[in-house]
This record gives sequence, structure tokens and C-alpha cells, in this order.
Amino acid sequence: MKNRFFYLNDLKSIAWLFIICICWISLVFLVSRRGTGWGFIEYNGYQSPPPFPVEKESKKPFPDKKKKVTEQSMPLPKPPEPPKKLERKFYWEDPKKVFHETVFQIEEKLFNDELKEFGFPPQITNPYIARMKGFKLYSHTEMGPGHQILESFTGEVDYRQVFKRNVPYFKTLTAELSASAQLLPGMDPLYSFLCFVQQIRYSILPKVYRGKFIGGFFVPLVVLVEQYADCDSKVVLLAEFLATFAGSTEKVALVKINGRGMQHAILAVKRNPLPGMNSMFDMKKGYYIIMETSSPGWSPGFISPRVLDVLKAGFYEFLEFN
Repeated sequence: MKNRFFYLNDLKSIAWLFIICICWISLVFLVSRRGTGWGFIEYNGYQSPPPFPVEKESKKPFPDKKKKVTEQSMPLPKPPEPPKKLERKFYWEDPKKVFHETVFQIEEKLFNDELKEFGFPPQITNPYIARMKGFKLYSHTEMGPGHQILESFTGEVDYRQVFKRNVPYFKTLTAELSASAQLLPGMDPLYSFLCFVQQIRYSILPKVYRGKFIGGFFVPLVVLVEQYADCDSKVVLLAEFLATFAGSTEKVALVKINGRGMQHAILAVKRNPLPGMNSMFDMKKGYYIIMETSSPGWSPGFISPRVLDVLKAGFYEFLEFN
């Protein structure tokens, strides 16, 4: 009986020990599930291990490092580049024998755009393209072989078209010339502007310039960039300056001379002449003072006797600009 009692007591002890172990294991498991940071994790190779417990404070979303690096590595937008400019300096003497330095800042894009507007490739024979690119066309018909009527075209520079196209952006250039000549609004710029244009080097111009047929004429911007010109190119340049001076209401025209072996161009400005000045008169338009732009030394209203004789003979064409 004694041995049997001992056996029963041993069974009870083992049962209690088993219960205590089960409770302990359950307690440990519950505590580990509450996120205390420790516990038993079993991995048998067939099942993925459970996620490591994360504290509540660390549940905030982590910053997107990849996005942050990408934003920092993205290049900043480049500021717009200032327009490229062609700088041209002129040294000239005004009527009072005072020397001036005039610096023009011409936008390169503006200069290239003007080249596109005037002139055309020499191989192009379509007359309508020439008309769009700054030329006036005149058609001629003649009888060809076999009584066939042939039509031909002759063209000349459309000076009025060139003048009007240049007026809007010539105001800035005229302001630069006025500042260097120390001209204030209300002052008469005629003498100073005429001296400036006269002292630009005179030269016969080519028929083709930069691969385009120009008919021996430089538009005003090209005159300033190349710093030389012929008579009609200088006339249009001076007309631009006079018409775009601050507060100007100047009326200007080109007088194209062609006769008695002379081809020339002078400028006419609508003003009443002073005593001794040469001028042109029209019943409807009034008086125009004529001016020589080709070479220095000629004051407004004075031209060479040879040019004056051709004008009196009527070998000229009067082209108003405005």
C-alpha cells in the first residue's frame, strides 16, 4: 500500500508539473505576441518565419529614400540664356567737330530673321518668290521665234517694304544713336544723323550676299553689322533714324536717279528749305529738302552740280516711305 501511494503521489506531481509547463509556455507565447520584443520563434524550413515584432512608435512610414535621392539628383531648370548680340562700334564727327562713339547692340536672332526676309537664292526664278522677299517686279512681253509671245521680268528693291518692316525695332537703335550724340527729345537730329550716315564707309555692294541674291542693296541692319554700304542703302538707313527719333513726325522719301550715265540715290525730307538750299516741290506734297548721304561734307539741301543737273532734267523717281 505504501508503494502504491507513492506511485499515486508521483503521478500527481507529474501532472501538476505538466500543467505548470503548459501554463508557462502559454504565458510566454501571449507575452511575445504582445510585442515585448522577446519570445520563442520556431522556423522549420517549410514555413516562412513570422514578422519580427515592431514597436508601435516605429509603425510610422519610413521616408522614401529613393524618392528623396531622386529629387535631390534632379537637375535644376536652367535660367533662360540672354539673347546673343552683335556689338558694333562707330566713331564719327558731328557738325560741331565733336567726336562721338556709338555702340549698337543688335540681337543676332533679329539680324538673322531680317536676312530671311530679304533676298532669295539665285537659282530660284519664280517671280512671285522675289516679290515676297523684298523686290518689286515689272513684266515685259516681246515676240519670240515663231511668233511666240515671251514674258520676262525685271525687278528692283521694294524700298518702302524694307523701310516699314524695320521701323518697329529701329527705335532702340535710334535711341542708342541719340544718346551717343547727346540729343534730347525736341532737338533737331537731322544734322547729327546725316553726319553719322555720311561717315559710314561707302562701297559698291555685291549682287549676292551670304548665298542670297540681294540686288546690290543692304537692308539697314546689315549696313550696321557690315559697317559699309552704297548710296540707296545709306538713304534707307538715314530714313529709319529720322522716322524713329523720339517724337518724330518726319516725312521721308527716296529719290532714285537714273539718267545721263548716272545711277544714284539721295534722301528727301519734307521741310521748308532755308535760303540757298536745294529742294524739290510738288503742288500736293509741298517742299522736300534733298540730302547727299554717300560721302561726308554735304549739309542738308546741298548736292553736287552734276546730280542737280540730272534732277532738273527729270531723270528721277520719287518714292515716299511714310
